[in-house]
Amino acid sequence: MRIDIHPTLALAWCLLSTAACSTPPTSHHPRLDSALARSPEGARSLFEEQDGVDADAQPQLRALTRASSTEYASGFAIAIYGVHHSVGGDFDGQTVVVSPSDVTVLPDLDAGLGAGASFGLKTPGGGFELYVESADFGGDFGGLDVDASMINIGLRGRLVPGRFDSPQQRWQPYFLAGLALALLTVEDGSTDGAVVDDGEFTGFSCELGVGGLVNLSKHFALRLDLGYRWTEFTSVDSVAFSGTIDDGVGASGLWSSLGLVATF
Repeated sequence: MRIDIHPTLALAWCLLSTAACSTPPTSHHPRLDSALARSPEGARSLFEEQDGVDADAQPQLRALTRASSTEYASGFAIAIYGVHHSVGGDFDGQTVVVSPSDVTVLPDLDAGLGAGASFGLKTPGGGFELYVESADFGGDFGGLDVDASMINIGLRGRLVPGRFDSPQQRWQPYFLAGLALALLTVEDGSTDGAVVDDGEFTGFSCELGVGGLVNLSKHFALRLDLGYRWTEFTSVDSVAFSGTIDDGVGASGLWSSLGLVATF
């Protein structure tokens, strides 16, 4: 069967076919089309502008990301630190402990400075430690200068809030609590009327506080503690007497420390 096509229709069909073949795909990114038309480097610059990151800087950014995710050491830890400790309560410069055979004074003590050392376990969630601390105090009783020293031997635990307990966390706040054996010596603070000697008190203490730890490197950290320590002395060893104190002797006060922690 023969079909005759009008010359005008044939011309129209050719024009439409030519236009369809020569029209480039429509882009949704006019700026990209323009950059591509100029040069490939223009398109690359446009991609960098859109992403907000220089392609040449990407390896450096990846390196920074790896450094910020350093996992700080957990495990056995030792610490050395300085201590600031105040003693209040019955140590007011006016109170004495009277036994059947002698008298021991309780001087008004200034805040003392000292040092401490500890060993224990450090984890992302906190840890615990055994510690020994010593501090020296100056003071007076009835206008006379009196010196004293205190040693605390105890166990302390720390708890890091859940938001900060990641091993990659550079700084960590925490809560702390502890119990200790407390020993205090008042130099030349006891007399029976003929002999003057030291008065030595023995008791216990408990503490609550807060603190913060900053990891300086994988194995070393700076630590700051601040708390309140309740201390009660229950016995005394004086010039002519050694025994318990009926009502106890209170010696509570603020306590703080700053030092370095090494973890292995």
